[in-house]
Amino acid sequence: MITVEKITAEHIPQIYDIEKSSFSDPWSMEGFFSELDIPDRILLSATDEDMVCGYVIGSSDGITAWIDNIAVSDGFRRQGIGNMLLSAFCEKCADCESITLEVRESNIPAQELYKKYGFSAIGVRKNFYTDPRENAVVMSYQIRKE
Repeated sequence: MITVEKITAEHIPQIYDIEKSSFSDPWSMEGFFSELDIPDRILLSATDEDMVCGYVIGSSDGITAWIDNIAVSDGFRRQGIGNMLLSAFCEKCADCESITLEVRESNIPAQELYKKYGFSAIGVRKNFYTDPRENAVVMSYQIRKE
C-alpha cells in the first residue's frame, strides 16, 4: 500500500535515483540532503513499504506555495502517485491562496496532470531550463479566490 509521508534522510538515496532517471539536469544528492534543514520546506515522499515511488518538494510562505520538484519512479507512473503527491502537497498548503510551479514546455503529460488537478497556465519563462534549453510553462492553482 502506497502512503505519503515526510521525506527523511533515509529516503534521499532512492529519491536521488528517481531524480537522475527523470530529469536531464538533476539536483545533486547533497542538494536533497540540504533541503531537510531548510525551514518552511514541504518534503513528501510516496512510499510502498520501504521503497520510494515518488516525491514532491516545495515551500510555502503562508500566502503562496511553490512546487520546486516532483517526480514518480518509472515503474510506478500512471498509477495515480503523482496525483497523490499533488493532493498531499495541496493539503499542506490549504491556508495559502495559490500554488505555483514551472514545467517544461514539452512535458505535456505533466501539464495534463496539473490541469486535471486544477492548475492553469499563467505565463512562460523563456529559456528557463538547461540541458536542453527550453521554456517553462508557469502554472498556478488558485486555492482561495479573493
